[in-house]
Amino acid sequence: MAISKAWLALSALVGAGIALMTTATTRSGGRNSPPAETRQSVEVATHEQPSRPITLQASPGRMEALEQEVARLRDRRDAHDEPAPQPPDDPEEDRKRVEARFAEFERHLQAEPVDPAWSGGATESLRSDLGAAARADGFDLVAVECRTATCRATLRWSSYDAAVRTGMHLPERAMPGLNCAKSIWLKEPSNPSEPYSGNLFLDCSEQRAGTTDVIR
Repeated sequence: MAISKAWLALSALVGAGIALMTTATTRSGGRNSPPAETRQSVEVATHEQPSRPITLQASPGRMEALEQEVARLRDRRDAHDEPAPQPPDDPEEDRKRVEARFAEFERHLQAEPVDPAWSGGATESLRSDLGAAARADGFDLVAVECRTATCRATLRWSSYDAAVRTGMHLPERAMPGLNCAKSIWLKEPSNPSEPYSGNLFLDCSEQRAGTTDVIR
């Protein structure tokens, strides 16, 4: 088939999006149920180039070259549409961030005054619930302290492996009277076979403000 002249207009739009999501703490919302809410922070970086029209003139002797050019432009567009690769996580940097966050939990607890109208009942409720978990899962409840809106429970296991098996499930536990955000960090020790202690922190500020219901 003879073609005297043809015009082909192509529009290329290149966009790249990167989304990073991290979860900080877990909050149980009901009895024996997975966490009802997780606190998340999302960082999104986007880059987009404006549409750029590309005009090519085609003649009977250039149709094959034109088709190759179209395929090349399509491949280049598809390559730009792929998400940019993320650098691998640095375990040491992750450890430092988590360690700093839990150090802040401890500082906040120490600076918080004691509210006698709340702390006594919250402490007893937490001690009762974790005492039952300790008897069932084979760890010791060493101490419990609640102040104004923050609690800390100190726990001890026979080994680090035992702490990982049972301790990592504690933030998912629904505790009657305490609908709070729970956080635990089980830092790997130098000798995993020795007895291991860790802290479970509860942030009950939303419950105390009346924005979440008390678990019955």
